[in-house]
Formats: sequence, structure tokens, C-alpha cells
Amino acid sequence: MVGDIRLYDALTGAGFCGPVWTESVRTLVKHGSSVLNTWSRSGRIFSVLWDKGIVLDPAASAAERRRLALDELHRRRSCAWPWPKRRSRYRRSCRPVSAGCRARDSLA
Repeated sequence: MVGDIRLYDALTGAGFCGPVWTESVRTLVKHGSSVLNTWSRSGRIFSVLWDKGIVLDPAASAAERRRLALDELHRRRSCAWPWPKRRSRYRRSCRPVSAGCRARDSLA
């Protein structure tokens, strides 16, 4: 928790921009992608979604579950698409309104 507070303070101090932001995003995306890949390969992703009350519509078929478990390229494509959009949305929701950030200082 203390580390989270220090990270948040550092990101706030930098205006959610620059090298601190860029490295934080890279680290979180790398970790998140690894977790999603592992969960997709094992099938755990479906139980995690179910436990959180998230219903897939349409539900994943047995063939889709098997493809996620066996096809690494399909798994990467399935897990990769939301990150850029969500990353930008997250940064906008956290950044103070007055904070400015030059495009070259960020990943989004």
C-alpha cells in the first residue's frame, strides 16, 4: 500500500506524463498481459469473469476455450486489444484537469 501511494504521488507530481508515467504504464501493461495470457491459457479467465459477475455474450464455446488455451497468437490478439484505449481512459480519469502533457511524453 505504501508503494502504491508513493507511485501515485510520483505520477501526480509528474502530471501523469513523462518518464515516470511511461515506465509505469509499460510495467503495468507487461504484467497485465502476462496475467491475461496465463489465465487465458489455463481457462481461469472464465472463472474470474464469472466471479466478478461479468457475463460473456455470447458465451465462449468449447472450441473458443480450446483455441485460447492452444493458440498463442489468438490469445495475444484476444488479450491485447483493450490496453491502448483503457490506458488512455485511465490516465484521463486520474490526471488533474489542469495538468498538461505533451504527446511525445506519453504512450497514448
